[in-house]
Amino acid sequence: MPEWLIGFIGGVLATVLGFVLTMSWDLFKHRKEAKEREKTVEGFVGMELTENRRILLSNQRLLENELRSLDENKMLVLPLTLFRMGFWELLKGHLPFPGKYRSSSAVLDLLVVVELTTDINETMRSREVFRLHNQGTADFVAQIRIYDKRLIEDGQMLLKYLDKLDPEAKEYEHIAEELLKS
Repeated sequence: MPEWLIGFIGGVLATVLGFVLTMSWDLFKHRKEAKEREKTVEGFVGMELTENRRILLSNQRLLENELRSLDENKMLVLPLTLFRMGFWELLKGHLPFPGKYRSSSAVLDLLVVVELTTDINETMRSREVFRLHNQGTADFVAQIRIYDKRLIEDGQMLLKYLDKLDPEAKEYEHIAEELLKS
């Protein structure tokens, strides 16, 4: 075999080996970055859902106290905190959904959470506009009761789906309450 052919074959083999190693390294890097990105998105979504759960429980306490005060003919109508919705925009930009949100049942639960969260936010906005502009009307207390009862019912449904998506959130709730007390 001529010497130039051996050199040529060696060069081709070295080039092919370099190409294979470069592609393997790029694939490894891409998978690693994708896992890190997925973990980050999953963490952010979980954090925002947990925050929404905390907001929901706080709003539920306010609404229950408000209904009791209205029953005693006291006026204690406070504004409520709106839910965070950034998790949905983030998830839509990362299809397929990451990690524990990838299953079809989790996707359906997320869709229900988004729908309920949107509806509750709109009801809270409507309630706030009514609260600010209609305090002098004769049916103010009756209308606020209707808003509050609807928000409590919808909130209970939302809590069921939030707990379904993140069963560990109940455990964090106890820890958070202890930290707030201390």
